[in-house]
Amino acid sequence: MNRARRTPTGSRARMRSSRLWCAMLAPGLMLLCLGTACDEEAAGRAFRDAAASSVQTGLKSISDGIIDGLFAVVQLGDDGETSGDSSTTETTTGE
Repeated sequence: MNRARRTPTGSRARMRSSRLWCAMLAPGLMLLCLGTACDEEAAGRAFRDAAASSVQTGLKSISDGIIDGLFAVVQLGDDGETSGDSSTTETTTGE
């Protein structure tokens, strides 16, 4: 028993009208946006200008992290060598 959804005739007409307006408005907006877009060279330049500082900051952070990590490893290695090796002491028991 499938029942068709009953909607007033006025709401169907409004839905149809709104769909029609959207169908006409969407291509118009697309043409407006594409027609006012800048050329590829200007877009690339604008992107590079905007992204340059972010890329520079990111690369600086990565290099700082690598350098800090290397210093931490070197300092840990120096501390381990000067303190002596306590894990190699042997305990002998007499029988």
